[in-house]
Amino acid sequence: MRPSDWSRYFGSHLRMKIKMADALVRDREAKFEQILKEILLELDDKGRKITLKDEQRKAVKQLYEKKDLVAVLPTGFGKSLIFQLLVLLENKNRNGQTASVLVICPLASIINDQIFEVESMGLSACNLSEKLADLTEVEGGKYHIVYSSAESALEKRFLQSLKKDTVFSRRMIACVIDESHTIETWTGLR
Repeated sequence: MRPSDWSRYFGSHLRMKIKMADALVRDREAKFEQILKEILLELDDKGRKITLKDEQRKAVKQLYEKKDLVAVLPTGFGKSLIFQLLVLLENKNRNGQTASVLVICPLASIINDQIFEVESMGLSACNLSEKLADLTEVEGGKYHIVYSSAESALEKRFLQSLKKDTVFSRRMIACVIDESHTIETWTGLR
C-alpha cells in the first residue's frame, strides 16, 4: 500500500469511529432524558410537581455520568433534589437493584426535613446517628439515602462498616456534602 492509501484508509476509519462515538453519546443522552422524564411523571402522579432548573438538570446529568460535581447554588434552589433524582435515575437504570447515597449534613433539623421529603418521593432514608448502635439495617441496604453528621460518618463503627463488603457499600453511588459552608466548623480550617 502506498502512504496515500494508508492515509485515506485511516482517515475514513477514524471518521467512522468518531461518528460511532457521537451516536453513543446521543443515545446515552436520550436515555438519560427519557428516564428523567419518566421519573418526573411518576413524581407528578404522587403529587410532587417538579420543574427542573437548567442547573439542576446539568448537575443530575453530571452525577449520572459518574463525574465529580461541585454545585454552588443559592439557598432554596433545590440542591437536594439533585442527589434525590440521582438515586431515582440509578434505580430505574439498574433494573430493580437499588442505589444508595451517603449525605453528610451538619444540621439535624435539615436531616429530619430531608427524610420526610425523600419518603414522599417513595425513597427510604435514615439518620445515621440514630443507627450507629446497630448498623444492620444500614449495612443491609434498607435505605436509599443515609444522612449523617460529619461526626457520625467518622465514627469508627461506621468507617469499618464501609470497608466491609456490605449491600450498602456496594450500592453507594455518591457521597454528598450538604451545607458545605459549615466545613470550617468541622475542622477549624476552611
